[in-house]
Amino acid sequence: MSKVKEQMMIEQEERFKLDLNYQEWLRDNYRRPNELEIIKMAKEMASPKVATEIFWILFAENCIDYNPNIDKGA
Repeated sequence: MSKVKEQMMIEQEERFKLDLNYQEWLRDNYRRPNELEIIKMAKEMASPKVATEIFWILFAENCIDYNPNIDKGA
C-alpha cells in the first residue's frame, strides 16, 4: 500500500473518531431549552403573533383555568 493511501486512511479514521466523540458528547450533554429560551428563539424566527401563542402555550400548561379554545383567554 502506498504511503499516501495509508496516510489518508489514518486521517479518515481520526476524523471518524472525532465525529463519534462529538456525537457522544452531544448525546450525554443535551439540555432541553427552558421556556424563556424557547420564546427568545421564537421571537427571532417567527412573527410576533406566533411568538405570543408559544408564550401562552408554555406558561399556561400548568394553569387549570386555561382554555385554548376560548378566544378571550382564561
